[in-house]
Amino acid sequence: ALALRARVYLYMDNCGGTDYNSLALQDAEDVINSGVYSLYERDDYAGAWSSEYTSESILEIQVTSLYNPQRNSLGYYTHAEGYAEAALSTSFQTFLNGHSGDIRSTVVATEQDGNISGTFSQKYPGRNGEIYVNNPKVIRLSEMYLIAAEAALKANSGNAASYINQLREKRIESYSDVSSITLDEILDERRLELNGEGHMAWDMWRNKKSVNNPYAGEITYDDYRTVLPIPQAEINVSKGSLKQNQGY
Repeated sequence: ALALRARVYLYMDNCGGTDYNSLALQDAEDVINSGVYSLYERDDYAGAWSSEYTSESILEIQVTSLYNPQRNSLGYYTHAEGYAEAALSTSFQTFLNGHSGDIRSTVVATEQDGNISGTFSQKYPGRNGEIYVNNPKVIRLSEMYLIAAEAALKANSGNAASYINQLREKRIESYSDVSSITLDEILDERRLELNGEGHMAWDMWRNKKSVNNPYAGEITYDDYRTVLPIPQAEINVSKGSLKQNQGY
C-alpha cells in the first residue's frame, strides 16, 4: 500500500498547494528501509524477467499456463511473432546504445518471424517454453528508489543523487557515484529502468513535457489524447450527467 501511495503522491506533485513530493519521499523511504525487498544484482537483472516473485517484486500478478490469452498476453509484445509495432524505435535503440556497461541496455533481442523483424524488449519473454506465461511486475523496488530521487529533488531534501547512485551501483559495471542529479537525468533513469512497464509517457506528461511518437507526432501534456474518451454507451446510461471528454 505504501508503494502504490508513493506513486500516487509523486503524480500529485503540488496539487492544491500540498507538498505531495515530501509525502511520496516518506512512503518510498519506508518501503526501501523495510528490509523486505532488495534490488536485483547486476548479474540477476536479465533473468528476473522470466522468474516469479523476485526480490524486487512488491506487487505482482500470478499468471500460469492455465491462463492463455494468446495475442493479448505480454509475451506477444516482446517477440516478432507477436506485434511488430511493439519493436523498439530507432531513437530508443540509440538511447540504449548510449549506456554501454549498463545491464538494462542489454535486455533486448533482434528477432525475425516471416517478413517481420525488429529489436524487442526481453522483459516478459515467457517461461517454461510459453511466451504468454509472464507475471506482470506491477510495482518493483527500483521504482521506489526512482520515486525517492524525484520526490527528494522536487522537495529540495538534498539527497536525490544518493537514491540514483544506489540503483546504478546494481546496474552499471564499475559505476562511480555522482554528487548531484537533474530532473531530466532522473527521467532518463526511469526510461532505462522501467521501459516496457507502462511509465514513460505518463512520466513526461506529469512533468509537463511532450512525447514524440513516430505515428502520432508530438503529444503535449495538455493534448486531449492523454485522456481516453468516455464510451458513448456510458454517456447514454447516465442520461446526460456524464459529458464527453474534450476533443472527442
